Amino acid sequence: MQLPESPSPPPNDLWTILATCLVVLITGFISVARRVVQEKENNWILIATEYSACLLVGYLAYEAYPSVHPHLPGYLSWITQNIFSATGSYIGIRAFHIAEYYTTEKFKPS
Repeated sequence: MQLPESPSPPPNDLWTILATCLVVLITGFISVARRVVQEKENNWILIATEYSACLLVGYLAYEAYPSVHPHLPGYLSWITQNIFSATGSYIGIRAFHIAEYYTTEKFKPS
């Protein structure tokens, strides 16, 4: 008795992951550069958390793409996994910045 062959993974899966990581890291660089331009206090913890947040949201968007893509409207069907991950990473890091702003405003000493 011969077992059926399992389907092989897509050949470009590794390159998709690497390209997505590169784009997400560029998003993190942009986020850190934005803080430098705004002359906010910068240290290694801030930079590490900015990159970690970008990687987290980018990874979550990367994993969600196969479930989301079939439900996108026709005019958005051209969106690739890399674009989806980069956009998700950017939107996610902006959401973190908005949450940080409102949290610091709420708990700022009078």
